[in-house]
Amino acid sequence: MSIEQVILFAVKLVFAGASGAAAMIFWSKTKDIAWTFIISGFIFRYIGFVYELFETLNIISFEKFIIAQVPLVSLVFSIIPDCLFLIGFALLINRKN
Repeated sequence: MSIEQVILFAVKLVFAGASGAAAMIFWSKTKDIAWTFIISGFIFRYIGFVYELFETLNIISFEKFIIAQVPLVSLVFSIIPDCLFLIGFALLINRKN
């Protein structure tokens, strides 16, 4: 792994970790379902970054599970955060005051 990749992973993990920690603190203060989906999206995004790092370092590998030459686990960690954000924002938009 090159130094550029190490720096990129470090920056991703620091900022995603900070947003995940802030999301967990906010989660304990809100009982709103829309915000719960958004917060879950941040947490899943951090988990995806950690998985990507472990996969790059060959610590874990799920190469058996492939759909259209794309690893299923990588696809799931790419899609789930955005789906959770979409659901959360849709709930916020449809909220009745």
